[in-house]
Amino acid sequence: MVSGYVQIYIDAFNRLKEGKAINIEFKKGQQISNNTVAREAGKAVGSLRRNRGEGYAALCDEIEAYEPPRTSVASRSMSRLENVLAENGLLKEQNSALKSRYQSLLYLNYELTKKLEMEGVKPPAMGVVRNIKTVDDNGLNNDSDF
Repeated sequence: MVSGYVQIYIDAFNRLKEGKAINIEFKKGQQISNNTVAREAGKAVGSLRRNRGEGYAALCDEIEAYEPPRTSVASRSMSRLENVLAENGLLKEQNSALKSRYQSLLYLNYELTKKLEMEGVKPPAMGVVRNIKTVDDNGLNNDSDF
């Protein structure tokens, strides 16, 4: 059985291995040292030493032997690439939706301008949009300049 003080250090070491530190800022995968464990346990730097007893020596050996799981550069690059590609796809969808909305508003503006002209009201000049494809009531495409 381990003493209560050693158990405090063991709990701190386990939290660090899991990346769930509560007393210090620590990222999962960082190198763990005796001082890091001591700080996470809320103790002074240097308080975890091998010569304090059998439980301490075993824990120091375990800390020294611990190698954090490493992610390869290729897997990090691949996940970064996947994120960029996903964002790119989302932006393309948004772009397409905005273009459709823009076309719809242009057509609505065109229709309202026609109605105003039929009522004898001169609509304000809006500038010219070229090469807009519209569909008339018969379902035929018309290339026109508005």
